[in-house]
Amino acid sequence: MRLGIQTKTVWDDLDKLPCSRVHWRGGRGALGGVDWYEMFAFCVWDGGRLPTEAEWELAAAGGENSLYPWGNAAPDASVAVFGCSTSCLLPVGSKASGANRRGIMDLGGSLWEYTLDVYSVNWFADPLATCTDCANLTKPTTGGRVVRGGSWKAPGNDLRSGAPRLGYPELA
Repeated sequence: MRLGIQTKTVWDDLDKLPCSRVHWRGGRGALGGVDWYEMFAFCVWDGGRLPTEAEWELAAAGGENSLYPWGNAAPDASVAVFGCSTSCLLPVGSKASGANRRGIMDLGGSLWEYTLDVYSVNWFADPLATCTDCANLTKPTTGGRVVRGGSWKAPGNDLRSGAPRLGYPELA
């Protein structure tokens, strides 16, 4: 799989980084190397919650139909952290030119982002379907939780606002 932190090999590589497995460098650090439950608890501790997949996609597109959070131009090193063979994480907000029109940064690249939703291949199968709360909260039997946004290791196409959804194990 292309999911940057899903394979054991990459988890082992994260252990070799100078900042340890959990990437938290104070107020501007990315929080990575944690499972869905830890991320959920962190968000609650911080006074918030994980976004639903629909909320994440709306934020990533900046309320527009752009291909990427920053617009329609293909990603390059000035807008996102991606395509690295070893971790190249930067402090949150380091790629200001990658912000969407509302000023939200880091929705493409750096670390995959968990959503509240449970992954289901058929969740968006009917293009004419509407939903009330737009969240799939049914406990998964397989597939895990939806992650979006790409990572430092992902190719540029994974950074698209509407990139194919990935199911990531909860790991707890």
